[in-house]
Amino acid sequence: MGSRSYIPWASLLGVLFLMVLGVPSVKGRDPYDATTPEELAGTWTAKVGETEHFITFAADGTFRGKSYHRSVLADEYTGTWKLERTSAWKKDWDGFVPHKLSYVYLTSKVIPAGTKDEDVIFDRGLDKDTQSRVLRYMTKSGVKRFYTKVGK
Repeated sequence: MGSRSYIPWASLLGVLFLMVLGVPSVKGRDPYDATTPEELAGTWTAKVGETEHFITFAADGTFRGKSYHRSVLADEYTGTWKLERTSAWKKDWDGFVPHKLSYVYLTSKVIPAGTKDEDVIFDRGLDKDTQSRVLRYMTKSGVKRFYTKVGK
Protein backbone atom coordinates (compact mmCIF):
# COMPACT_ATOMS: atom_id res chain seq x y z
CA MET A 1 0.00 0.00 0.00
CA GLY A 2 2.87 2.35 0.73
CA SER A 3 4.02 2.15 -2.90
CA ARG A 4 1.09 4.20 -4.25
CA SER A 5 2.09 7.67 -5.25
CA TYR A 6 0.23 10.87 -4.52
CA ILE A 7 0.62 14.59 -5.04
CA PRO A 8 1.08 16.34 -1.67
CA TRP A 9 -1.30 19.26 -1.10
CA ALA A 10 1.68 21.14 0.34
CA SER A 11 3.38 21.13 -3.06
CA LEU A 12 0.26 22.13 -4.97
CA LEU A 13 -0.69 24.88 -2.56
CA GLY A 14 2.89 26.13 -2.39
CA VAL A 15 3.01 26.54 -6.17
CA LEU A 16 -0.43 28.20 -6.18
CA PHE A 17 0.68 30.54 -3.39
CA LEU A 18 3.73 31.61 -5.42
CA MET A 19 1.65 32.06 -8.58
CA VAL A 20 -0.97 34.22 -6.87
CA LEU A 21 1.13 36.29 -4.46
CA GLY A 22 4.58 35.96 -5.96
CA VAL A 23 6.36 35.62 -2.61
CA PRO A 24 6.34 32.95 0.08
CA SER A 25 5.68 33.57 3.75
CA VAL A 26 8.56 33.68 6.22
CA LYS A 27 8.58 29.87 6.64
CA GLY A 28 8.06 29.18 2.93
CA ARG A 29 4.28 29.06 3.21
CA ASP A 30 1.71 29.71 5.88
CA PRO A 31 0.79 26.71 8.04
CA TYR A 32 -2.59 25.20 7.24
CA ASP A 33 -4.65 22.37 8.62
CA ALA A 34 -3.93 18.81 7.53
CA THR A 35 -7.68 18.27 7.41
CA THR A 36 -10.97 19.57 8.75
CA PRO A 37 -13.99 17.75 10.19
CA GLU A 38 -15.94 18.62 7.02
CA GLU A 39 -13.23 17.15 4.83
CA LEU A 40 -13.01 14.00 6.95
CA ALA A 41 -16.76 13.30 6.72
CA GLY A 42 -17.39 10.53 4.21
CA THR A 43 -16.12 7.03 3.53
CA TRP A 44 -12.42 6.19 3.60
CA THR A 45 -10.46 3.02 3.02
CA ALA A 46 -7.14 1.88 4.43
CA LYS A 47 -5.35 -1.34 3.56
CA VAL A 48 -2.94 -3.01 5.97
CA GLY A 49 -1.47 -6.22 4.62
CA GLU A 50 -4.32 -8.47 3.52
CA THR A 51 -6.91 -6.54 5.55
CA GLU A 52 -8.90 -3.65 4.10
CA HIS A 53 -10.88 -1.25 6.29
CA PHE A 54 -13.82 0.87 5.13
CA ILE A 55 -14.71 3.63 7.59
CA THR A 56 -17.49 6.20 7.24
CA PHE A 57 -17.08 9.31 9.38
CA ALA A 58 -20.39 11.18 9.83
CA ALA A 59 -20.60 14.93 10.44
CA ASP A 60 -22.34 14.26 13.78
CA GLY A 61 -19.14 12.74 15.23
CA THR A 62 -20.03 9.07 14.78
CA PHE A 63 -18.39 6.46 12.59
CA ARG A 64 -19.15 2.99 11.32
CA GLY A 65 -16.88 0.59 9.55
CA LYS A 66 -16.18 -2.84 8.21
CA SER A 67 -12.92 -4.73 7.94
CA TYR A 68 -12.29 -7.47 5.41
CA HIS A 69 -9.45 -9.97 5.61
CA ARG A 70 -8.79 -11.62 2.25
CA SER A 71 -12.18 -10.30 1.08
CA VAL A 72 -14.06 -11.99 3.96
CA LEU A 73 -15.86 -9.80 6.50
CA ALA A 74 -13.73 -9.87 9.67
CA ASP A 75 -15.38 -7.13 11.77
CA GLU A 76 -18.10 -4.50 11.82
CA TYR A 77 -17.82 -1.60 14.26
CA THR A 78 -19.30 1.72 15.30
CA GLY A 79 -18.12 4.52 17.52
CA THR A 80 -17.54 8.23 17.99
CA TRP A 81 -14.74 10.40 16.66
CA LYS A 82 -13.22 13.81 17.29
CA LEU A 83 -10.65 15.77 15.30
CA GLU A 84 -8.47 18.37 17.02
CA ARG A 85 -5.25 20.25 16.39
CA THR A 86 -2.30 18.70 18.13
CA SER A 87 1.30 19.33 18.99
CA ALA A 88 1.76 15.71 20.04
CA TRP A 89 4.96 15.51 18.04
CA LYS A 90 7.40 18.40 18.00
CA LYS A 91 8.33 17.74 14.36
CA ASP A 92 8.03 20.20 11.52
CA TRP A 93 5.24 18.67 9.44
CA ASP A 94 6.24 20.66 6.33
CA GLY A 95 3.77 23.47 6.99
CA PHE A 96 0.85 21.33 8.08
CA VAL A 97 -0.88 21.76 11.39
CA PRO A 98 -1.29 18.09 12.37
CA HIS A 99 -4.57 16.87 13.82
CA LYS A 100 -5.28 14.10 16.27
CA LEU A 101 -8.14 11.84 15.23
CA SER A 102 -9.46 10.32 18.47
CA TYR A 103 -12.05 7.59 18.41
CA VAL A 104 -13.95 5.40 20.85
CA TYR A 105 -15.36 2.04 19.77
CA LEU A 106 -18.96 1.45 20.85
CA THR A 107 -19.65 -1.86 19.09
CA SER A 108 -17.40 -4.44 17.47
CA LYS A 109 -17.03 -8.20 17.15
CA VAL A 110 -13.30 -7.92 17.92
CA ILE A 111 -12.57 -4.69 19.83
CA PRO A 112 -14.02 -4.27 23.34
CA ALA A 113 -16.66 -1.52 23.69
CA GLY A 114 -15.16 1.64 25.15
CA THR A 115 -11.71 1.07 23.63
CA LYS A 116 -10.06 4.42 22.82
CA ASP A 117 -7.49 4.97 20.09
CA GLU A 118 -6.01 7.83 18.09
CA ASP A 119 -4.07 8.61 14.94
CA VAL A 120 -2.31 11.80 13.91
CA ILE A 121 -3.17 13.06 10.43
CA PHE A 122 -0.15 14.92 9.16
CA ASP A 123 -0.45 15.22 5.37
CA ARG A 124 -2.98 15.16 2.56
CA GLY A 125 -2.88 14.88 -1.18
CA LEU A 126 -4.31 13.25 -4.28
CA ASP A 127 -3.65 9.74 -5.55
CA LYS A 128 -1.99 10.29 -8.96
CA ASP A 129 -3.74 7.29 -10.51
CA THR A 130 -7.30 7.71 -9.21
CA GLN A 131 -7.34 11.42 -8.23
CA SER A 132 -8.86 10.31 -4.92
CA ARG A 133 -8.13 12.29 -1.75
CA VAL A 134 -5.46 10.77 0.50
CA LEU A 135 -4.78 11.50 4.18
CA ARG A 136 -1.48 10.30 5.62
CA TYR A 137 -1.59 9.39 9.29
CA MET A 138 0.60 7.99 12.02
CA THR A 139 -0.56 5.46 14.59
CA LYS A 140 0.31 5.77 18.30
CA SER A 141 3.08 3.22 17.72
CA GLY A 142 4.64 5.46 15.04
CA VAL A 143 3.59 3.49 11.94
CA LYS A 144 2.75 5.72 8.96
CA ARG A 145 -0.20 4.73 6.77
CA PHE A 146 -2.85 6.45 4.70
CA TYR A 147 -6.60 6.69 4.20
CA THR A 148 -8.01 7.03 0.68
CA LYS A 149 -11.41 8.66 0.25
CA VAL A 150 -14.02 6.58 -1.57
CA GLY A 151 -15.66 8.74 -4.24
CA LYS A 152 -15.30 12.51 -4.19
